[in-house]
Amino acid sequence: MQHFGLTMEEVAIMCASHHGTDEHVRVISSIQDKIGVTVDDLQCGMHPPSDKATAERMLNNGEPYSPLRHNCSGKHTGMLAQCILRGLPIEHYLHPIHPVQQTILTTFSQISGVSINEIALGTDGCSAPVFAVPLCSAARAFALLSDPSSLPQLRQISLRRIFSAMTSY
Repeated sequence: MQHFGLTMEEVAIMCASHHGTDEHVRVISSIQDKIGVTVDDLQCGMHPPSDKATAERMLNNGEPYSPLRHNCSGKHTGMLAQCILRGLPIEHYLHPIHPVQQTILTTFSQISGVSINEIALGTDGCSAPVFAVPLCSAARAFALLSDPSSLPQLRQISLRRIFSAMTSY
């Protein structure tokens, strides 16, 4: 994500669920500013923040919920970033045949060691495609995230950056 000048904190929030705090919203909004999308482009839906203090404050102040507070809005913003980077349409970015989803599936297949036609597809609560693989294959993927030295150089560089972001933030 060097093309957009993303920080490690921004990379990290695209890799995980979050609690919908003001800080999380700030980071996601920063990414969206850098890539040229808005909250209206998110297809993750809305729910109250899981951070109790934030949820209480919003309720007490009559603050409306926003897709930015959805625990998966960072992941969705990351998918939109990939669309923008590759010149792909952002509409229907969650559809399993969208090129972004196909790239995610192909990459997960390569990392997990499970062929695409053996990966069971499902739908996450945020409407994104999710994958089911044997536990040993999921463990392989996580192991390669922490030590990608057996992978091609470009993949190693990417995974090391992601791992560093995830473990730092």
